[in-house]
Amino acid sequence: MHSVPMDRERVRNLALSSSYVKHGVADIPAFLQALEALLDATSPNGPVEMRYITRAIAWRVHG
Repeated sequence: MHSVPMDRERVRNLALSSSYVKHGVADIPAFLQALEALLDATSPNGPVEMRYITRAIAWRVHG
């Protein structure tokens, strides 16, 4: 696992670049308002620590 500290603008841009948001959220302004409320509740005084976990799956192909 590794983590990247992100300010609010970077979190917002990351969220908006997600295909889940682009294609799955009908009301982007309401989504962003909810995101801001979440950031206010969880990280009011500083950056957000975005944790990344990579999982690799390997298998043999017979043929």
